[in-house]
Amino acid sequence: MVKDKKRSVREGFEEDVDLELSLGPSYLRRKNIRSSSSPPNNIIMPPPVPSVGYGFRDSGDGAAGIGIGNSYGSGGGIVPPVNHGGGGFSIPNHPGSSGGRWHSRVRVRAENVVDLAVPPFEWATNRYARIHDRDYLISKGIHTITGEVQCKKCEHRCSLEYDLQSKLLEVGSFIYHNKENLCHRATDNWMTPRLETCPRCDQPNSLKPVMPSDKGLINWLFLLLGQMIGCCTLEQLKFFCDKNSLHRTGAKDRLIFLTYLSLCKQLDPTGPFELDGC
Repeated sequence: MVKDKKRSVREGFEEDVDLELSLGPSYLRRKNIRSSSSPPNNIIMPPPVPSVGYGFRDSGDGAAGIGIGNSYGSGGGIVPPVNHGGGGFSIPNHPGSSGGRWHSRVRVRAENVVDLAVPPFEWATNRYARIHDRDYLISKGIHTITGEVQCKKCEHRCSLEYDLQSKLLEVGSFIYHNKENLCHRATDNWMTPRLETCPRCDQPNSLKPVMPSDKGLINWLFLLLGQMIGCCTLEQLKFFCDKNSLHRTGAKDRLIFLTYLSLCKQLDPTGPFELDGC
């Protein structure tokens, strides 16, 4: 009787093994689920995954970009950028981040950048297209402004000089009496300057100012006192307006007008040379 019982148990076990092999792993999983009991109450569940939000962070290295930041309890909101004096904004690398496109950076050019330059003339400052005021020049003993000109006919080169005080008074008086009627436009004599006569060939209206290829070396004060700003090209005028925070768009007569007023304002900051709406 005992042998019969052992034989039946062994045959039942072999049948279960054959059945499990034929049904595959899915049957085993279902079998384990049915046979398992409910989990005990003392099991510790894993912590929830923190929410992920886009945010700005300042690392102070002068670069800006977008990255991923962990925001626990904040709902993944946008974090405002904070500038610690580095000149820009950027997102630091977070632990566990894999890099890639989130490490891309965009350079931000700081505002009010000053372009430093070696003054090409003693009446010029160390900023492009800027000149010292009249009181400073007089205190340094600078009363005469010189510049180089060339004859359009015989190509003779020579130097011209202008008295600072008298020429500034001439230009300033014209602006004072005609500013309201100019409507932000240069007059005909500013657009087409009357040039000096060549001392070699006696050709009238022929001495044209020599313009350097480097716009940073233009003798702006000499052009102002000789009222020859109209000899500048449109690109040279745009260069001046750009360095003096003036509008660069518009016709040439408007840019010439702005250049005259800006130079007079630099020479005489308290004079009637306000750039109203310019």
